[in-house]
Amino acid sequence: VDEPQADSIIAPITITPPATLSADSVAVVGVETSVPQIESIWIEPVVGQVDRTKVSLTNGSGSFKIITTGLTAGETVEVKVGYKKWTNVIKYTQTIS
Repeated sequence: VDEPQADSIIAPITITPPATLSADSVAVVGVETSVPQIESIWIEPVVGQVDRTKVSLTNGSGSFKIITTGLTAGETVEVKVGYKKWTNVIKYTQTIS
């Protein structure tokens, strides 16, 4: 019996990054899932800071803020985005300009 792959049973997440990301600033990152019944997703910062670790969704859409205090141009912000038990569904990465 073939086991289903995790990515075939987990709702995909789309990230909408800010157009630019500057050092020592705050920017909004949009998140969306294709299943409007999902009420929240979880994020885990790797490089950079976030304003929350649980993002509430309305009709499958929401956002969080990335805070680049202490980072410099050329560094790359990294945040894992996913669900409570699996936060690494997708990664948001963006280089600071």
